[in-house]
Amino acid sequence: DTVSKSGVDETHSGIGDVSLRAKWAFLRDPSSNEEAALIPYVMLPTHSSAVGNNSVQGGLILPWERALATGLKAGAMIEWDELRNVSNTRYDTRWYGSALVQWDLGGKIGAYAETTVSASTAGSSSYTGTVGGGATLSVSGNFQWDYEVSRVLGPGRNQWTQELRFRWKIL
Repeated sequence: DTVSKSGVDETHSGIGDVSLRAKWAFLRDPSSNEEAALIPYVMLPTHSSAVGNNSVQGGLILPWERALATGLKAGAMIEWDELRNVSNTRYDTRWYGSALVQWDLGGKIGAYAETTVSASTAGSSSYTGTVGGGATLSVSGNFQWDYEVSRVLGPGRNQWTQELRFRWKIL
């Protein structure tokens, strides 16, 4: 992490915090390809130097997914987080929700549309959301590229974002 201020660079490096997650799939219906799970997580401050925030944080994620037709599926997620605030004076609660529709366009190519919304106890301008879409390229069953363009909704935020992600499944 390098920060430049008034022509002076300040660099911090090291190992970051460790996150532990467990997943309990409480719904798996092979006939509809519907799945739902609970994923509790905790982040432990195991960082070195100035990489991290010295706080235990955590939350709970509830993802859901269902096949709508051949090559078409829908999904949604609700997340609750307890996060340390920037001034390190208290914990703030963040609620997050998302919904998506994914299309398999044949072979290794896919497309999706997604919307998100989040709210936090951090302050009055803590509501935000996105509307966007993207394309995926599945190189194999374990490797996928994902490019997304989103419109950011909310006061004082950059209006458009682009992300290029690489996903690698180990298991």
